[in-house]
Amino acid sequence: MSAITPNNLFQTSQPTGRPSQHDHNYHLQLKTVIGTTTSSPNSFDCHPDIKTFVVCAGSAVIVARVDAQLNVTQKIFRARPNARPVNETPSFYNPSTPPVTTLRNRLALSLKDGGYGAGYSFEESATESPGTNQLTKRTREATCISLSSEGYLLAVGERGKNPRILIFSAATDPPLESPLSVLTDHSFGVRSVAFSPDSRWLCSLGDLHDGFLYLWSINEKSSAGKLYASNKCQNAQAIGWVGRRLVSFGTRHVKVWRLGSISSASPSKLRFEKESRIEKTSVSPGPKTFYGRNCLLGPLIDAVFTCLVAISDDKAILCTDRGDVCLLVLDEGDRTQRLDRVAQVGFGVSCVVVEKESNFVWVAGKNGRLQALLLHVLTSNVSSDSPCSSVTSTPQSSVLSETMPGILAMGMVQGRIVTVDSDHIIELRDIIKRDDDITASACIQSIRLPAHESGVLGATILNQPNAHDSDFFTWSTNGIVLFWMLSGICKGRITIELDQPFPQNDDDGNELRIFRAAAFDEFFVSGDKEGVLRSVWST
Repeated sequence: MSAITPNNLFQTSQPTGRPSQHDHNYHLQLKTVIGTTTSSPNSFDCHPDIKTFVVCAGSAVIVARVDAQLNVTQKIFRARPNARPVNETPSFYNPSTPPVTTLRNRLALSLKDGGYGAGYSFEESATESPGTNQLTKRTREATCISLSSEGYLLAVGERGKNPRILIFSAATDPPLESPLSVLTDHSFGVRSVAFSPDSRWLCSLGDLHDGFLYLWSINEKSSAGKLYASNKCQNAQAIGWVGRRLVSFGTRHVKVWRLGSISSASPSKLRFEKESRIEKTSVSPGPKTFYGRNCLLGPLIDAVFTCLVAISDDKAILCTDRGDVCLLVLDEGDRTQRLDRVAQVGFGVSCVVVEKESNFVWVAGKNGRLQALLLHVLTSNVSSDSPCSSVTSTPQSSVLSETMPGILAMGMVQGRIVTVDSDHIIELRDIIKRDDDITASACIQSIRLPAHESGVLGATILNQPNAHDSDFFTWSTNGIVLFWMLSGICKGRITIELDQPFPQNDDDGNELRIFRAAAFDEFFVSGDKEGVLRSVWST
């Protein structure tokens, strides 16, 4: 189950005809979210210093804080489609009144004419007033998130045509429905967002049909965002900061972008060696050109780079879908950059995290595999005679299963590893170290946050009191029924045995389709795809 979210969360009933003293306005407010829609490291963030991790849940973003007893408290951020920000930020590429068509707009128009992005969403009228036609506006799904290093700001990127980047205040008591700033320069979806370590910059990467990388300056007082620099970037799948440098990576792509390389001149008029430092003022009223330099990939020329984590201001760990663990070294003095393969773990890696206190690098990926590598071993395996060396190291520990769901995102909080798997289950896993503190053993013990592992088909309120001491129940296609309190605490579960056809086909498997409670909730009735009805007693 992704989220318990009413369809028209921010709608109020509109009185018809003459006002009456019996007319009432109703307002629904989202209080608790169960489960997540996080599907990659782009839609997950974690900060061990503030004991917080962030996940997506449909159009909402959940900032979860974990206390010493491993209790999780939620803070839910979500903005309606026509929400007005605290700080108005005019769009340069998508203004409300179209100026002379620029190269960026011509590219966007050509993509629209070519049919790209069709079916994402609808066109919004620029002259429409904020309070009109709310029923026809669709709330966009959140696809990427980033929490600033101090935990004060939260950036959320949306899916679809003409998406928004929402910047919220993540302070102690922030307005959860009113963003501080709304950035609207992307045209076809936002794939990744990332705050710089000092929170002065926010970088955003558009999806494949957008193809642009934007650098936003963040005002220290108002937290308003302003487009500062941009450039094309089409092969990247994600971005991450390494000190004051930004790294974009993806299919056969690793590129380093330096803040000191930003210029207001045309890219064709400057060479990389003559790039100037950041200027206080710009000759052009538009954004500056954001320059980057590709890394030499060598034997990794066909690799798909999936995740990155910074280990210092000039070093980072990059991993691929083939199990390569690489070390990226950036030298600011002679402006060189070097990518070396330092380990091979034997499975596709989708996420990586560094536990600096214990000197471990954890990688995770397909079939639920989780492996620990010594950080000092990785940094010492770099060869000095090749632009991209190939070194294989022995794993220190590994947890794997051919039947477990893959791990999609991972972080560290309260001394535990937080994982999100392909069944959208969030787990807090123990890290058990050996006595000599040289290796880390398997993360077997874990705490699973309750949620469904497959699509949720319905939810029903229960009569009070009832045998399960619950407020409502939900059921999913795999035959699991969960009983919940309104606070999101799971009170029990029922598993409906589904008769599967033989031979079983994954596409034609049996599914639970309906689950209903009888009078006084003494027993339940279920119906599956094959037409079988069952009665299930509460005891």
